[in-house]
Amino acid sequence: MDEFLRWVPIGISAAALWVGVVNWRRTSRLDRWQHAGSVTVYETWVLGEINAENHPEVVVRNDGNTTVQLLNFGLAYGSWWVTDRHRPETWAVLPLPLHGSIRPGEELRCPAPDPISFYDRSFPFSDLGPVATIEDVNARRWVITRVDRRPAPSPHRPPRRRDAWFERQSWWERWDERLTTRAMRAVEKSPGRWHPVPMLIDWVWGWRPGSEEPTMGPLKQPRAWRYANGAEWRVPRIDTVPHYTWRDGLPAVPTPPPPPPAK
Repeated sequence: MDEFLRWVPIGISAAALWVGVVNWRRTSRLDRWQHAGSVTVYETWVLGEINAENHPEVVVRNDGNTTVQLLNFGLAYGSWWVTDRHRPETWAVLPLPLHGSIRPGEELRCPAPDPISFYDRSFPFSDLGPVATIEDVNARRWVITRVDRRPAPSPHRPPRRRDAWFERQSWWERWDERLTTRAMRAVEKSPGRWHPVPMLIDWVWGWRPGSEEPTMGPLKQPRAWRYANGAEWRVPRIDTVPHYTWRDGLPAVPTPPPPPPAK
């Protein structure tokens, strides 16, 4: 009994420490995501004849308490989930001319182009809806879709303390280049594996090495795919010029490119 009572305070202290760490991590995460979590993208739908006065729109709305910058906006086509980890995927994006500051409670709108209905036999894909890249007041960049939001590389964000320490070391540039090259070769050779070198780089430097392109890809892609710069990415083939039947008289569905020749 005495032995049990001696361990009770230690157990209570350990539990209190654990709860404190969990609350701290939760608070820091919520603080980091608070601005991105207030931004939404969606599409409107209309009934009746589609014309210049009655047509669908795509919208980016800011329900937060600070202004955000809309850097890029478009409609994405591809797949949400990774179905074959050995073949890196990314999205095809139909760019739309929408950008600028969005103040709290405001939204930006633009006409939605005609839908794309085309089935690529080599890469089945679907309409993923609007996708926006924003920058918050802390210079963090985010990719926001209808179902998810994720951090994106932020070139204007000041480096962290450990990044500044590495930058001051004479061996930094040489090791950075060697490790990144090794990670790229390993991932391009077998993208479906989890490689220790990319995982090490992510843990030590995080945002520094790798390609920015895979941020526009499936939600559950392996993080190591960021290093497959020279790999053959699977990208849906779409007409990247927006068409508006009700405005310019073009066909409602753009003519798809011819399928690839059978091997």
